[in-house]
Amino acid sequence: LVLGGRLGVFYDEESEAVLSIVKKGLVVNLLGVVLLCLLAADAALSVDVALAKAEAVPNAFLDFSSAVAAAFTIRSLIFVARDCMEQVGLARKTLGAVLLFLGAETLVARAVPVGAAFSAGGVLAICAVASAAAWVGRERAGKGPLDS
Repeated sequence: LVLGGRLGVFYDEESEAVLSIVKKGLVVNLLGVVLLCLLAADAALSVDVALAKAEAVPNAFLDFSSAVAAAFTIRSLIFVARDCMEQVGLARKTLGAVLLFLGAETLVARAVPVGAAFSAGGVLAICAVASAAAWVGRERAGKGPLDS
């Protein structure tokens, strides 16, 4: 509706581009629509987050410096997470188990007080079990711990 004839109802799988050139000219494909929706949601929700952070952190320097540090580190952390997912066979399942544990903990926390030590211990236990399972799987496959 907003883009009218400039909306291409397709996804460019070859170049994964946001904008594509077709017969009728330059069009925004479906990846562009998703990107626009995410940017709009980010802009709408960032105001609330900024206000909540300003209330929680009264020092303006700490507020600004933590935002800058987060902005510079989040991109590299995404690549670190991607590399971990590629290296460790059970990383995706481990991440799912951790998220399931934290979600269940959030639901249970309404009725029973849950401490930070319990949360950290649960996440570490899930990671330890997944690491042990990956190690046993690599040993059975005849690969060493550092072989890929």
